Amino acid sequence: MGPAYGLATQLSADTPQIRAALREPLDDPDEETREEAVCGLAKRRDEVAFEPLLEYLRSGFAGTGCIDAAGAWGPTVRRRSGRHPRNAAERSQQRGRRPQGHP
Repeated sequence: MGPAYGLATQLSADTPQIRAALREPLDDPDEETREEAVCGLAKRRDEVAFEPLLEYLRSGFAGTGCIDAAGAWGPTVRRRSGRHPRNAAERSQQRGRRPQGHP
């Protein structure tokens, strides 16, 4: 995992520098690095992360970090995703696999 991991999961601070650092790995080839960046930005309610966060939630394979970050958006995520974030995590765990394109 890249430097976004610590920023996304261990810091609660929210500065323009932290958001800029979290935006850099949004195009990273490593799935976990991208997901951590999305989660970190979503936790900070950064609009850049909203659509990628919804994609993770809709896939049914969102990690717990994204599910927790979705809580920061509250009803907005549920309304726009069509499902409660906790349900996506449960489906992901039950399937035990990731969708095509998600290693």
